[in-house]
Amino acid sequence: MIKKIPKNTSCFTYFNANPKDKRSSDCVVRAISYASGISWDSVLDDLVVFAHKYKEMPSDAKCFSKYLEYIGFEKKKQPRKMDNTKYTGKEFCELLNKKYKDSKCGFSYDIVANIGGHHIVAIRLDSDNKYKVFDIWDCTDKTIGNYWVCDSKMYHKGEGL
Repeated sequence: MIKKIPKNTSCFTYFNANPKDKRSSDCVVRAISYASGISWDSVLDDLVVFAHKYKEMPSDAKCFSKYLEYIGFEKKKQPRKMDNTKYTGKEFCELLNKKYKDSKCGFSYDIVANIGGHHIVAIRLDSDNKYKVFDIWDCTDKTIGNYWVCDSKMYHKGEGL
């Protein structure tokens, strides 16, 4: 369990979607809940249904990936720089902020991303319209892996299955 609450940075904001504010190994549920707007409890319940259906654990990528697609997220491959090196969470947020800085298109993306191997985080706009990692620990120095995106205007946020 993470005992010390990390400080917010230019690309990280402390946020815990767990309704009892527990800082535990529920990263998949926390990330999907915050990125989708579906309650933590509903995401957990839905993932258990998918786990039974596909005979995988709820936190396994084979399970939560199918759930993300079901609720309207599209899977994207791990982003790479021009020299084929990988982005850290901080660099990925900076890239998103640069790409959409002058955008007047009126939408934003809600993102669920693999980061640092097996951890999952939500990446969304903050109150200052900057993309940041929202989680219980600052993992922005870790490598971004595959990620799932959903246009926040296209997605109907609701209560799961």
